[in-house]
Amino acid sequence: MQHLFVPFEIALKLKDKGFKELCFAEYRQWDGSDPWLHIYGCVGAGTEYQRFTTECTAPLYQQVITWFKTQNPKVFLLENFDEYWDVWYARGTNSTAYTAAGGHFDLNGAIEEALKLI
Repeated sequence: MQHLFVPFEIALKLKDKGFKELCFAEYRQWDGSDPWLHIYGCVGAGTEYQRFTTECTAPLYQQVITWFKTQNPKVFLLENFDEYWDVWYARGTNSTAYTAAGGHFDLNGAIEEALKLI
């Protein structure tokens, strides 16, 4: 199930770019530990359990693709037939002409490239 969610590093970048969609998981961290994926409702609560920090939400890949379509229509991701992704962006603020960002990316790479363009 973990492969349905974007990795922690991308989730942080999305947070910095204004991603605020509702998610049913988040990345949590104990002081000094590596962040882990927490899916709501999967672990019981206790006093030790409460000593973590929530770093950011953990969106599903599909949520991120939809977020680009609805919140950032000047940048979008397009899946190719060979399971790679292209990133397209509008050339000007009022333009409807789109340009490819260059290269084919895996999905994580495409999201990171698209985040550079917004």
